[in-house]
Amino acid sequence: MVQTTLSRVSAGFLARRGFLAGLCAATLTAWMPSAASADANAAQFLDSYATKAVDMLGDPSTPEATRVNNFEILLTEGFDINTISRFILGRYWRGATAEEREEFIKVFSRVLAERYAPIFEGADRSRFSVGGAQPIKGKDNLYMVDATVISDDGTPIMLRWRIAQRSAGYQILDVMVEGVSMVITLRDEYGSVIRQEGVTGLIDRLRKTLKTA
Repeated sequence: MVQTTLSRVSAGFLARRGFLAGLCAATLTAWMPSAASADANAAQFLDSYATKAVDMLGDPSTPEATRVNNFEILLTEGFDINTISRFILGRYWRGATAEEREEFIKVFSRVLAERYAPIFEGADRSRFSVGGAQPIKGKDNLYMVDATVISDDGTPIMLRWRIAQRSAGYQILDVMVEGVSMVITLRDEYGSVIRQEGVTGLIDRLRKTLKTA
């Protein structure tokens, strides 16, 4: 089930190299705001780190293990993995032990890195462009940033990034591809495993997909 889940997420969100370059662009260290408006800064956060991300992960001469490790670092720094993990586990997060929570975050991050980092090889920064950003109504310090990525066949893919402004900078909470939320998809898929096997069962299944611990 977990392997099927990851395949579906890969097909639905990350199968095209152009989109992967866009995802990578958002997985970098939080960027501190300037004197411009906060919503503009949220867009600049996404745009400014796109180049750096592709530089770090796109070089075909980079060993795969190095690319995976770099991807994991960028993912955990640019995305609010703790908040995403709590959302994905939902009510099961509250019932999980501290050790289960910590292990899920660790394994989940590594699963994403191993699965998607190799596809960034040769990523093209020019395919990813950031549009406007808008504050989310009724949500303080939350913004929706639009972006477009061009797939290999030239088709534009519309993305929406949910970005939070933290005291230390900006972090990604979700990415929506053509209206479909990545974190909601994962919550639904992982939930079916947890209901049968618990959080530990989900962690064990995810761990079995890893090449390295």
